Amino acid sequence: MLAAALAWPLAARADMNETLDISAHFARGAAVIDDEDTPTTGFGFRTGLSFGEFRVGNGLSGHAADVSRGHVRWFSYEAFAAWAPNGYWHLRPSVELRAHVDRLAYGDQVSVLTGIGPRFGVLLPIDEYFFVDVGVSRDLFGPEGFRGTFGIGLPIPLSHL
Repeated sequence: MLAAALAWPLAARADMNETLDISAHFARGAAVIDDEDTPTTGFGFRTGLSFGEFRVGNGLSGHAADVSRGHVRWFSYEAFAAWAPNGYWHLRPSVELRAHVDRLAYGDQVSVLTGIGPRFGVLLPIDEYFFVDVGVSRDLFGPEGFRGTFGIGLPIPLSHL
C-alpha cells in the first residue's frame, strides 16, 4: 500500500517545509505500570510547526490498559523537537526528541510520571491536503516501552495563517 502511494502520480503534494500541521493518531505499545510490562492502546492528537528541516510541536493522548489491579486510564501530554530533512521520493523521515508527562488513574489511585526518549518517524504527503505520519518511539527514561503510532493529518501552510 505504501509503495502504491509513493508511485501514485498526483498533481500536487503537500509541502511540509513551512507548515502548521494537525494530525490524529492511533497508538499501540507497552508501558511499565506497577512493575508490569503492560500493552496499551490509545488515540490522540499532535500539532507540529515546521520551519524547513526543523519541527517543534506537542500532543495530547489517552490510553487504556489492564493490569493485575484493574483497568488503567492513562492521559499523556508530550512536547517534541525534531529534525525532518527533505526526504527521498515523497517520504520525509524525522528524528524527534520527545518528553512527556503522564497521568495514570486506576481505581482511586492517581500517579504522575514523566519520560523522555526518541521517536523515529516518516511523514508522507498524500496530496496537497493530507499527510500520513508513522512512527516508533521508546523512552530512555520513563514508563513507556516500545510504541508505534499511525496518524493522518492536515498541513496548513504558514502563508495561509
